[in-house]
Amino acid sequence: MVHRLRRWCSDADHNNTGIIHDRGSSMSIETVYWDELRVGDVVRIGIGEQFPADIVLLTCDDPSGMIFVETMNLDGETNLKPKICSPTLRTALQQNTAAASTLEENILNLRAELHYENPNSQLYKFQGQLLYHPCRTGRQKSAVLRGWRQQ
Repeated sequence: MVHRLRRWCSDADHNNTGIIHDRGSSMSIETVYWDELRVGDVVRIGIGEQFPADIVLLTCDDPSGMIFVETMNLDGETNLKPKICSPTLRTALQQNTAAASTLEENILNLRAELHYENPNSQLYKFQGQLLYHPCRTGRQKSAVLRGWRQQ
C-alpha cells in the first residue's frame, strides 16, 4: 500500500512538471504540465531535462544531429546512449529556417506525418515511419522515451 502511494505521488510530481511546447497552428510557445501534452505537440527539451513522453527527435543544437540520453529511470543503466535526429528532416528544418522567422515557426509549418506502433514494453525497439514530402525516414535512434534525461 505504501509503495502504491509513493508511486501515485511520483506520478503526480511528473505530471505537474512544466514543459515548453507548441500545439497546433497557434505558433505560440507556452509552458504546460506533462499531463496536458497531446499527440502531435512539439516540445522543447533542454539539457538535463526529462522527456515528458515518448517522442521523436526533430532537430537539436548539435551540428552532428546527435544527443545523448540517460536511461537510468527506465533500465537502471548509467551509461549515456546516443540518439540521432532524422537527417532528412533536420536538414529541411535548418534550410527552411532562413525563410521562417524562427525555428519554432518552421516546425509548425512543417508538412510531415508520423506513423508509429502502439505503446509496448520494449525499451530498445521503436517501429515508426516519418513521412516528409516524398522522402521517407524513420530511425530507431530518433525515438526517446518518457523519463529519459538529455545530457
